[in-house]
Amino acid sequence: MILFKTIKKAYLYFFLFLLISIIITFFTPIGVRNYAPIVFGLGCFPIFGINSFGYLEKFSSELRQNEPEIFKKNEVFYGYFKGKHIMIQNVFDNDDFKNIKDKNTFDLYLKMKASSKLMILSFLLVIIFSILVIQTKPFL
Repeated sequence: MILFKTIKKAYLYFFLFLLISIIITFFTPIGVRNYAPIVFGLGCFPIFGINSFGYLEKFSSELRQNEPEIFKKNEVFYGYFKGKHIMIQNVFDNDDFKNIKDKNTFDLYLKMKASSKLMILSFLLVIIFSILVIQTKPFL
């Protein structure tokens, strides 16, 4: 399931939740500001996780059809997704994916990579917001 059709919408959604969480963290009373990590965590991490997995499925099937030699080099070799998906850790530092000839498949690659980055970043920001809520005092 893909929730964001464009990278621009995904970044807009991410920065909107980031802004809301910053406002809650620094400009609300103590009782309300404790919910900033929860708002950001539930609003971003699962959404981008679902989006990343949706793009992974779609990109893997497109890659299997259009570039079978690249798919064979990067496919999962074990478990339930054996032969169905590429290994997600190969997405970030792999020159094979930068040489994809099909425009639609390459666009899916860029969207999957951006969505995966936002998922990892949102996970890390939940931890940072949790620390900020505990360590800082509200400005108001």
